[in-house]
Amino acid sequence: MKNLLIGLLIIGLTNLSYSQNSFRELETTKDLRIKQSISTELKSVSLLNAPYLEKVQNDVKPSNIMQLELMAFKYNIKKLINPINRPQLLVVKFSWSTNWLIAKYDHNGKILSTHEEFKDFKLPNHILKSISLNHPNWSITTNTYKVSYNSISGVKMGYIVVIRKGNQKKKIHFDSNTKYPTKASVITNNNLK
Repeated sequence: MKNLLIGLLIIGLTNLSYSQNSFRELETTKDLRIKQSISTELKSVSLLNAPYLEKVQNDVKPSNIMQLELMAFKYNIKKLINPINRPQLLVVKFSWSTNWLIAKYDHNGKILSTHEEFKDFKLPNHILKSISLNHPNWSITTNTYKVSYNSISGVKMGYIVVIRKGNQKKKIHFDSNTKYPTKASVITNNNLK
């Protein structure tokens, strides 16, 4: 009887610890799993818009931004619009909460350009580190990530971060390729949005 109770106790604790580890793993690797599912989906999608995705996506981007860009990538105007009625240029807006992406497609479904804006998300670590080093005791109030893609001229990406310390506010601009601010300005009540 004693051995049976010890055996059941061990089995019960093993299952309990396994479920806790699985839950913790699910929380900590959520973005990684979403990114892996995105890369799996890419293999099954036409490569017409592959240059867009290659230029706008990177490893430091939050998964919800990547998902919105993937929606634009996967959008297939050929299935939705009859070829006879298909316009030469189609503009589609994808949005999710306060985030949006406007994509322009040609009549074949190729992305010609996008304008994207994403607000109040987790900033990449290199930007957080730069802000804490250069502006100690300041807090982040808002942030915006903007992307402008053009199939001919390429892509421009950047972050705008508003920080606050007491009554003072600053707007800091970061190029997506650097960890140092490219521009900083003090915000007064007159030019505050």
